[in-house]
Amino acid sequence: MKLLSCLAFILTFVFLTYSKAENPPELIIRPDKPVVTFSPGESIMKDIIILNKGGKNLKITEVKPSCFCASVIVHNADIRPMGKGMISLSVNTDRMDEDSLLTIDFVIKSNAKMPEQTFTLSLHNKKFIKDTLSNPH
Repeated sequence: MKLLSCLAFILTFVFLTYSKAENPPELIIRPDKPVVTFSPGESIMKDIIILNKGGKNLKITEVKPSCFCASVIVHNADIRPMGKGMISLSVNTDRMDEDSLLTIDFVIKSNAKMPEQTFTLSLHNKKFIKDTLSNPH
């Protein structure tokens, strides 16, 4: 009976390990809807965690922002299964209006089962928020 239980445990472990290894990379973004507050002229930096919930290495090939005011640093372009990496977003707000509520889209290209994934960075102007709260119409 003990041998049978041990054998069942080993077979379950082998099956789970094998089935996970067959899964393609799965890219998860955290936070999935990042929000940053800013003052015009201030440089914004935001770190984003990239998780690989798949069974094969995730390879990030490109991260492209929708605005020339933004840039990206990919710290970990190759992320092992069940591992995590990081990308840093940088935004120059010099030309953003005082009443700005903006969004910048970032497209991540990779070998994941969804090869292109877009996430949005929301930018909220501190002055706009303060003025809106103090002068509700």
